[in-house]
Amino acid sequence: MLDSRLNHLIEARNSLRRHWKRQRHNRKLRKRIAQLNGDIEHHSAVLCRQQWHAVCQEADGQLHKDKTWRLLHHLLNDQTSKGAQHYMLNKTIHKAVKEMGEAEVQRRLDAKYLPVTPTDPLPSYEGATNERLGADIEEWEVDAGFVLVDFRDDDDGVRELDGPTEDLRGREAKDGKAEKTRKRRNRKEKRNHDEQDGGEEREPKKRTVAGKNEDDKDDANAREADRESDDTDQNNYKDT
Repeated sequence: MLDSRLNHLIEARNSLRRHWKRQRHNRKLRKRIAQLNGDIEHHSAVLCRQQWHAVCQEADGQLHKDKTWRLLHHLLNDQTSKGAQHYMLNKTIHKAVKEMGEAEVQRRLDAKYLPVTPTDPLPSYEGATNERLGADIEEWEVDAGFVLVDFRDDDDGVRELDGPTEDLRGREAKDGKAEKTRKRRNRKEKRNHDEQDGGEEREPKKRTVAGKNEDDKDDANAREADRESDDTDQNNYKDT
């Protein structure tokens, strides 16, 4: 990771190199570029050592975390990481294509991992007849299979469902919404029934914009009347 000083040194070196390309016989520019290269190398070593000490201090006392064990595993054997494996695979493929050609490599890979030769035919069923197992698959069995299937996300994080699965999910969502509506209606009926039993039958009151304005107007009039009453009381107190 670059810090501000290393970034500044690199920018200065690049700027001097652009000037040097237009003045290749300028010895001062070459000396300055060489000096900056030495400063960059020295500061990079210091920065790398500081960052490594910071990583060690962070891992100290945290052996219960996966991050620390992955670091130790990489230090013990850095050839087992995914990056190293991809590098070795690409290197092997590049070497094989260079020596044998792309067509030959493709043919050998297909012959080993994608065989196109027909497999041995499977023997016919020789057991007892079972009408239940031999019957055609019905729709409810397909729906039950879609419910039990493990829906997994793709690599891009998008869940893809086919037509029957989407229809099944839509029916489940619709049934869930109907169940919520039924429960809400039952709670409302139970509340109305309890109010009737208690002798406090209430009619549902709808709040409209006009009704809200009227309520606000009544509240304002009540507050004004209270203020007038307080002023009258204060005046009477002063007169006495």
